[in-house]
Amino acid sequence: MYTTENYFWGAVAYVIGLLLITPLLWRATRFIPWHPVKSFFRIAVIVGLATPAFPYQDLDYLAPAWLVSVFEVIKPQTGDGIWRGLKPIIFCFVVVYIVELCLWRLLRNDTPKSDNTRGRRDAAGSGAAKVKPSGKTKGGDRVAGQPRRRTEPTLGGQPLSPNAGKQP
Repeated sequence: MYTTENYFWGAVAYVIGLLLITPLLWRATRFIPWHPVKSFFRIAVIVGLATPAFPYQDLDYLAPAWLVSVFEVIKPQTGDGIWRGLKPIIFCFVVVYIVELCLWRLLRNDTPKSDNTRGRRDAAGSGAAKVKPSGKTKGGDRVAGQPRRRTEPTLGGQPLSPNAGKQP
């Protein structure tokens, strides 16, 4: 039988292997366009590989749940069979996927699209962006590059400060 130290170093090697596979998984799934589908595959693989289960009922050691399921198919030890390893995988997947979708929904950037025309195609579809005529801006007839004229707040037509409307 293995010692506690053997199980510990086996678990360390397994976790390091999982950490090395994760960037490859991210790279392989980056082309999936819709985030919930992309996260479904990513979470399914990571949770499938990382979820632990007890391989033996009388020992306190943990093993990967998918491996416990494989050994239950090869040599059944209980009446649960393959479900002994799949139950924790399915439970962990559902919990992690729901949490990830909730966080994604809360943290994603939902800013409305602005009405500016920069970067849009013209009516002919040539791809040329519409540009405002130079010299005319939101500030009125001022020339581009000149600072905007500062206006002071008023109260009933009267300026609030004695220097209102004067240029420095």
